[in-house]
Amino acid sequence: MSELLQVRDLSYSIGSKSLLTQVSFAVDKGSYFSIVGPNGAGKSTLLKIIARVLSGYQGQVMFEGSELRSVANRVLAQRIGYVPQLFTIEFPHSVQEFVLMGLYSQLGRFYPVTGEQRQKVQAALALTGTSDLAERRLSTLSGGERQRVLIAGALVHNPHILLLDEPTAFLDPKHEFEVEALLREIRAKLGITVIAVTHNLNHCALYCDQVLALRAGKVVFQGAPRDLMQNHVLFDIFDHRFDLLLHPRKDFYMIVPRAE
Repeated sequence: MSELLQVRDLSYSIGSKSLLTQVSFAVDKGSYFSIVGPNGAGKSTLLKIIARVLSGYQGQVMFEGSELRSVANRVLAQRIGYVPQLFTIEFPHSVQEFVLMGLYSQLGRFYPVTGEQRQKVQAALALTGTSDLAERRLSTLSGGERQRVLIAGALVHNPHILLLDEPTAFLDPKHEFEVEALLREIRAKLGITVIAVTHNLNHCALYCDQVLALRAGKVVFQGAPRDLMQNHVLFDIFDHRFDLLLHPRKDFYMIVPRAE
């Protein structure tokens, strides 16, 4: 695999408070890359910098060979899809209209929507299994439905990379599984690179290719999921010991509730 994203000595501060310090890593094209760590570790901040929601960082973020600062907004909007944490802001729009907004960088001001753009919306809805929701208002959707619609909105412009901030947060186990299955399908069909912030270490172990762990804004682990699921590694990240159990069909460990 070739590297799609390289982050080099990335630091970010707000006033005198340092949120990220000398963070470096690389993400291969087509891979599923997870970012883990305790609350306040800097995970969402890092994702927002890659999405260019935040600026003013020190170091380098190289995306497809170009420093992120030098990439035009229009180009970046077409190459990066970003799904923030599940939100409750209500939009007075249907699902179809919301997904169409994902093409804002391609929509001319005051110009009608083209047939090609409508086809892209229908393709994104079909891929995420939300075609039957097209005429529904966002406010009427369940958490799992809404998350799939948010992903459709991020995919409608065929990005090269999909960034997700806790995509299964607040979802029940069934909908967690459905979202993870959708991400696997997206990667298989589109060859897209996925970077996801997550607190679900078991899903991370099962589905992702590489893991980056942050603690207090610093990298404390980089590597394969099977190397993450060891108590001395997890203790360095979370300052807590876990019970681990060998997966019944996989050759690695999973976290299980600790019995007192």
